[in-house]
Amino acid sequence: METDAAPNPLRYFTPTEIAAEYRVALITVNRWLTTGVTSRDSRGNKFRLRLFGLKVGGRWRVPAEAIAEFIKKNSPAASELDETPRESEDQRKERLAKCIARLTAQGMIT
Repeated sequence: METDAAPNPLRYFTPTEIAAEYRVALITVNRWLTTGVTSRDSRGNKFRLRLFGLKVGGRWRVPAEAIAEFIKKNSPAASELDETPRESEDQRKERLAKCIARLTAQGMIT
């Protein structure tokens, strides 16, 4: 299965094929199918993301487009949280100083 090409919507993959392609354990793919993974939306709220699959004759079959969608939604690049600027070292030091001053004023530290 090529990951950079457009997925063939008529192609179905087994968990074993997915595990081999993405170099993860078979149990990991089975967990993606049954319980999913914890992910975050653009607001930082947690939600469960499951890999869509069908059971045919008691065996999992996963459409190519479902794999592409799962990877896209689960990748860090899909998260808008990465767009928020990180706190600088000076901002951290300033926040720490304010916190220490507050704790000192409350008599919690000396």
